[in-house]
Amino acid sequence: MTKEEHLERLREARVRRLTAKAGFLLRKSRSRSWNSPDHGLYAVIDPDTGGTVNPPIAQRWICSWTLDDVEAWLNE
Repeated sequence: MTKEEHLERLREARVRRLTAKAGFLLRKSRSRSWNSPDHGLYAVIDPDTGGTVNPPIAQRWICSWTLDDVEAWLNE
């Protein structure tokens, strides 16, 4: 694992903790194909409703935010 990959994992863990502290769940796309529109993206899930906070891509893929987007939403 490179230093950049390690730092990205640490960042993801921090954002995951902040999301949980706000009462939501952070879900990473399970897509492994680089061609998939939601590869490497995240969804913020409201546990009360089971719905997403972020808008889906093309009404199909619920993971549509980057970690930057999630952090910006948490800081609003």
